[in-house]
Amino acid sequence: MKANSVGLETDVYLSQEQIKSLENSVIRGLLKFREVNDNEIRREIPFEISHDKSQEESLKVRIEPSQTYFGDAEKVTYIINDYLYYQLVTTGSCGDRFLVSGKLLIFAK
Repeated sequence: MKANSVGLETDVYLSQEQIKSLENSVIRGLLKFREVNDNEIRREIPFEISHDKSQEESLKVRIEPSQTYFGDAEKVTYIINDYLYYQLVTTGSCGDRFLVSGKLLIFAK
């Protein structure tokens, strides 16, 4: 897995094996975060992606602790619904917006 974030825009690259395991389990990794106008990685943020078949919203994002700036988060959790998971499996990519200006894109590598 490879994961990068420039501000709130996050790109995650998963192997086919990781995509299959995402159907029923959680994928964990480190998100390399940098500010929008900065070329250097500021820090690595622990994150996880899970798939919730019963979730109505396409994407839910939890930042821990709550009310924390994304770049200062101790952990970020992305939860995708069945529609986004199906898009990822069939087309090799999926994504949606969160927190007004945030964006999560997931790609098969």
